[in-house]
Amino acid sequence: MCSPKSEAADCTDVDGITITIAANCENLSIGGNGSNVIINSGVVIHDDTGNAANTTLSSSNTIITNNGTISSDASR
Repeated sequence: MCSPKSEAADCTDVDGITITIAANCENLSIGGNGSNVIINSGVVIHDDTGNAANTTLSSSNTIITNNGTISSDASR
């Protein structure tokens, strides 16, 4: 018997802060000034709709350190 596909929780929205993502999640949204996002090794940011990770119009001076994986099943 196969187990059902597990769904990851939505990522915490980042708005001008430093955050380390240590667990798999979906829909990473980055905004504000000076956001610093660190994705730990082995962590997967995933979404089926093409929005696995995105920046808002208010995002500036953003740093993303990706030691994991950002993926999507769709293209936009």
